[in-house]
Amino acid sequence: MANGTGDIGKHRENLVSFKVFGHLTRVLMPKPRGGCGSKFDECGYPKVIDMEMMNHITEILVQRSAGGAVSGSSSAGVGRYNSGGGIDLEYSGHHFVAVGDKFSITCITTVDLYPQWTFNGNAVIPGEAGFTMLEGHGTQGYIVSRLSVVQAHTFHAGEYKCSPLTDKTHSVYVIGGSVTETEDTRVLHEGSPLSLTCTQNLTNVDTVWTKDGETVTENDHIKVFKNTTLYIASAAVTDIGEYTCEHSGQDEPKVFNVVQLKLHKELPKSTTVLENDKLALSCQVEGNPPPTVQWLKNGELMEDSINSTRLIFSENEHKIPNASLLIKPILKSDIGNYICLIKQYSLQLNTTTEVRVKDIYAALWPFLAIVAEVIILCVIIFIYEKRRIKANFDDSDSDPAPDQKSVADHNKDAEVRQRK
Repeated sequence: MANGTGDIGKHRENLVSFKVFGHLTRVLMPKPRGGCGSKFDECGYPKVIDMEMMNHITEILVQRSAGGAVSGSSSAGVGRYNSGGGIDLEYSGHHFVAVGDKFSITCITTVDLYPQWTFNGNAVIPGEAGFTMLEGHGTQGYIVSRLSVVQAHTFHAGEYKCSPLTDKTHSVYVIGGSVTETEDTRVLHEGSPLSLTCTQNLTNVDTVWTKDGETVTENDHIKVFKNTTLYIASAAVTDIGEYTCEHSGQDEPKVFNVVQLKLHKELPKSTTVLENDKLALSCQVEGNPPPTVQWLKNGELMEDSINSTRLIFSENEHKIPNASLLIKPILKSDIGNYICLIKQYSLQLNTTTEVRVKDIYAALWPFLAIVAEVIILCVIIFIYEKRRIKANFDDSDSDPAPDQKSVADHNKDAEVRQRK
């Protein structure tokens, strides 16, 4: 991990060069505070450089030297953000990742925006929730930081920031998987137990619970224990709401949102439509309270990527706003990866489909091919028959007629009799 900001200037001029895939990239890993370990030499430089991070740095520095900015909307991309007169922050890394796969985000920023990663507004702590971080120095005083996750889960989906001093974020969407609860948002399953614990590892503490602003009283349905836990043996729809707990020694009340959220059916892996026809997609999600649904095409909001005059958003059969999408007419330019993004408090769920647009005459090509084959076959048969008939006619002309042959034979016999 990198040293504090006070040590940055001391290392800024101590750069070491590495050649990565033919591009010269100068990178320095700062010395660890605890001294040099087995991974560092006597000068404090790393013996082994993470090549994946070097590849990210090389790609971005090459783009910077070319004076271009790249924004990615595929599974991995680079985004450059300007503030004032110079380049303050650059992201590169994955936008879309499947459940169980690894992903990483690289941030290049200035000393003024020294990396401090947050995820959905909460500080990222290395070693927790599968997060690991690697930081170092780049050229011209830039700081390079990479956040990685070896195995993605649905709760890793969200907005990542590498500095609290900027509002620029990097979005990560985790494709597939089921709804996963978070600490402050719990999914209610009718008939199943529901347990909310205000503070872990506390005993013999009186806790005041409220639901939707009203104090919760213990009864046969709801139990409140001295370990700050609220327990419902068989949860019902009436238990959905916002719960707040408060006890002595607590800095501030803790809030839990108990919700229902279910995706009844995922979008098909691929959807094929004819050009100038219409594309209709429905996100079969149900929730209480109703979740927020957004549609994205190749990582961008639909409103930003497609002319709004062709877009129609409507409710699905479960009365969830914007859960149904209609594009009419659909064009070749609409080909892409479509995502239905579902959000409910800190929960996030999505389903995706690949849209393919066929040419308007695509259905005619097989029929036209068959017609062409029949025509060619008829022409071949006609030519063959014509040649065969002509050959037979020529043969008949070369043979003597039967009457002429009989007269010749008769004359020959008469001549023989006269000689006798």
